[in-house]
Parts: sequence; C-alpha cells; structure tokens
Amino acid sequence: MAAYDDVIAVASAPLPAYVHTGGALQLLRELLVKRGQLEAAAEAFRGAVAAQEEALARAPNASNAQAIKGAGLASLAGVERRCGDEESAVEHFKAALEAYDVALAVAPDMVDALAGKAKALEMAADLFSTTERRPLADGAAIRRDAILLSGRAVALAPARVDVRLVADRLRATETG
Repeated sequence: MAAYDDVIAVASAPLPAYVHTGGALQLLRELLVKRGQLEAAAEAFRGAVAAQEEALARAPNASNAQAIKGAGLASLAGVERRCGDEESAVEHFKAALEAYDVALAVAPDMVDALAGKAKALEMAADLFSTTERRPLADGAAIRRDAILLSGRAVALAPARVDVRLVADRLRATETG
C-alpha cells in the first residue's frame, strides 16, 4: 500500500499547464477514485481541467486539449455524482460535452474525442435517467447518440481496443 500512497502523492501534486495531463495521470486519478479518495480525485480532475484551460488560452484551436478537458470534466462529473452532488455533476457533464463538441468542430475525425464524447454521453444518460431535472434529452436518445459516435470511432480506428470496448459496452446496453 505504501507504493500506492507514493503514486497518489505524485499524482496529487500541482502540475504546470505545459505538462500533458492525459494517459498515466488519468490512471492515477482513477486510482484515487478506486481507493475511495473522492475529494482528492475531484481536486485532481479540477487541476487537469485548469491545466487544459490554460493551454487553450494559448492555443484556442488545440483540439487535443479540448478533448482532454472534456475527459477531465466528465470524470469530475462522475466523481461528483458518486459524492451525491448531482447538480454539479449535471453542470460538468454539459461542459464536458461542449468541450468535445469544440474538439470535434476542429478535428471531426479525432478518435479520442469521438470515443470520449460517447463515454461521457453514456455516463450522462445514466445520470439523467435517474435525475428529476433531466437537463438533456431522455436517456435512450442520449445512448443512441453515444452508440453512433462510438461506431464512428471504431470505423476510424478499428485496432484500438479502448475504443472498441466503449462501443461494445454501449451496444450491449442497447440490446440487454
């Protein structure tokens, strides 16, 4: 367990905006969630989003930074939902979808943005189907959009296992 604590300490340290906050650091933030350290995970996701916003201030059309921002916002929303803060979760899911839309407007075939938006829509559909306010369309319509996006991502990158897993999971929820 000490090794995990060391990893969490490194992952929780403030990172300058020029450091890429995807990949390994995303896994470290998810480790915080799995260990039940939800406040620390939420703070780490907020830091990732802030770093991408700083990068976007310098390069507003950086589609990769928009996609990473979308992933951070969707993950933050997921943590907020687990903490019972559905209002913030809804707000951050909307912001995540907007970030993905901006990324896809600049780079329509960006596989990470397509798959990320599909995953965010899947998470949002679960939230919105159990929330009285339902700020977007019904859960079934959201899932259909997610399935279409994930199918497009698979068509563009059929060898990407992570992309296929998202698409397979979405198709499984549609049929079963």
